[in-house]
Amino acid sequence: MQLYSVSAEADARVRLSTQVEIAAHVDWTRFPPDVALAPEVTAARFEIPDFRIRRIGGFKGPVVRSLSHSTREALEAKLVEDNAKIVAKLNRAIDKQEKKLKLSLADVMASKWRGLVDRPSEASMP
Repeated sequence: MQLYSVSAEADARVRLSTQVEIAAHVDWTRFPPDVALAPEVTAARFEIPDFRIRRIGGFKGPVVRSLSHSTREALEAKLVEDNAKIVAKLNRAIDKQEKKLKLSLADVMASKWRGLVDRPSEASMP
């Protein structure tokens, strides 16, 4: 049984700042050698540059502005708590894409795209 229901409308802008280190590993067992990129997020921080509740239920005005400020402070405190977790989540997401971070010229040479590498471009021809 529902006794009361409240809806709210809000506008927010969130910014994610990250620091990423990228290592490159060369696989010399192939010619031309493959290059694998290994990015690692070392720091991440969420910020809320803009946040405003426009309406809560049927209410507008000073009460809503006061709640908007309090809600923003609570959200910012929660984001500070979660910043360490964000780094781990971003690194897990990068790890899932490991195969896409490998650059293999040998594979390009064996594929249908070989023509892009073999032929000189028309712009360079006299």
